[in-house]
Amino acid sequence: EFEQADARSDRGQTTPSGVAPTPERRLLWRDTRDWIEQVRAAGQLRDVSGASWESDIGQITALLDSEQGSPAVLFDDVPGDFARLAERQAATLADLAAVAAAPRVVMCPTYYSFDPILEQLFGPMPAGYLEDLGRLLDLAVEIFWTGSHVLAPGFSDTDIDAIARRMGRKPTLWDNYPVNDGRKSSRFLHLLPVRQRPAQLAQWCAGHFANPMNQPQLSRLPLASLAASYGGGESYDPDRYWQQQLAAFPDQVLAAVLARDAQRFQQVEGAGTVVDRTEQ
Repeated sequence: EFEQADARSDRGQTTPSGVAPTPERRLLWRDTRDWIEQVRAAGQLRDVSGASWESDIGQITALLDSEQGSPAVLFDDVPGDFARLAERQAATLADLAAVAAAPRVVMCPTYYSFDPILEQLFGPMPAGYLEDLGRLLDLAVEIFWTGSHVLAPGFSDTDIDAIARRMGRKPTLWDNYPVNDGRKSSRFLHLLPVRQRPAQLAQWCAGHFANPMNQPQLSRLPLASLAASYGGGESYDPDRYWQQQLAAFPDQVLAAVLARDAQRFQQVEGAGTVVDRTEQ
């Protein structure tokens, strides 16, 4: 399938990502294919059911060839029972970073939190895993971290210092608020402003990514509060900010409903489904 895709590119057609192939892009496509085949031959590749090699390789090639955005290599939510796990992941990052045009590359480790749920689901974390990643990865590679828990209620300097020491670098936060894409969390709407996210995180961390809800428009409410938290510093007050958001809401009837029920949507299973029509 790789060779069929290469043949189409050589005839001047577009790649599966819709980008016209240049000689450099065709070379990168072939290099990426060859690298994957080497990984497969070494017995270090697990095929994922439902993936399309022809489409996916084109998208990977376009991503690595772009100078925009931040390519992310995510090893989360997979079993951690590989020998030399950190070493293999670091080698993968080194290979990809060598051909990536973007100046920023981020990775998510298999164990991305101190939350014990990860070891319950994916097996014990190998001894020294985080320390080995920090030692083996180029310092230019950023590492995602969700905090003390997968769904962390907030972040403190103690939290950040603990993981920064183990990884040998500032973490890049993957903030799982207001996300609600899990089996349990999908029954809730997280509309209220962020708490326990001090503006000092800008100095403590290399970056801060916020994971939105399944409802993109409603996600704008809590995501805006994160920007306000950074901008307001010590003066940021989530309760006061919430009142300001409601007062500025274009639909004051809906604002009154949110003022009455947002806390319930956040805490009572299934209560928020009544406002899903706002996404239409």
